[in-house]
Amino acid sequence: MSKSKTLTSNAAPEIRSIFSSNLRQLCDNYGPISQLSSELGINRTQFNRYLSGNSFPRPDVLFRICKFFGLDARILLEPLDSLQVRCSNIMFHSDLEEFFHSATDLASQSLPTGFYKFIRGSFIYDDLFTCGLFKVYQKDGCTFVRGFEPKEVFIKQGLPCSRDRREFRGLFMTHGNGVAMLSSYKMSKTRIFTVLSSAPNVEKQFWFGFAALARDQSPVANRITRFVAEALENDVSTILSVARTQGYIEIDDVPPYHRQLLQLDSPIR
Repeated sequence: MSKSKTLTSNAAPEIRSIFSSNLRQLCDNYGPISQLSSELGINRTQFNRYLSGNSFPRPDVLFRICKFFGLDARILLEPLDSLQVRCSNIMFHSDLEEFFHSATDLASQSLPTGFYKFIRGSFIYDDLFTCGLFKVYQKDGCTFVRGFEPKEVFIKQGLPCSRDRREFRGLFMTHGNGVAMLSSYKMSKTRIFTVLSSAPNVEKQFWFGFAALARDQSPVANRITRFVAEALENDVSTILSVARTQGYIEIDDVPPYHRQLLQLDSPIR
């Protein structure tokens, strides 16, 4: 008996059923089966046997399938829905779950979704501030952030300023009495860790704290700076106004309350 037949005959029917069901769901998001099997380097007839649950892939073929779809060997034993939700959140990894199990349990009441205006001290220029815009949204039980670094910031540093290069995304987490945001640019290995607390006794939602840029030491650049975010709710005119005026601003252009929250006269401790 061949090795592949041995593997197929020894695989319990319920395992083949789970795998074939998962594989069919994954294939639904792609083109014709003939094209997909060709991309995977698997004979179409044999691939159809996997889909029907009549056959089981060899370990090397299984590895190829998992790599193509960005999954792992749990595709054999667990329903795809639960597998994809767990894979989408690194905090649920078995090595981290006990330490970060509540990190992403961020209620929308504590950090409202929507657009935010932010002002932070420049990481490059001591006398300038960066004013920009980002969006907070929730998906799959997590709170995310997406935005674009102002074009002027990239131009002044001599960096390519295409939309793709300026895009940043990140994840919000619970942190002490406030929130923390870990973000990264789309085409960069640079990470920014921002810690924020809610400003008390104000009608609008303001958050203030600091942002830390993870990079090598430099005698002419900052790695930690103050940060303020203001929720813009659904005020379309204000959102568009901020979008049009993004970029570097001087201290005189920082609104009084934002300036107060930036605590410019106090060192970051």
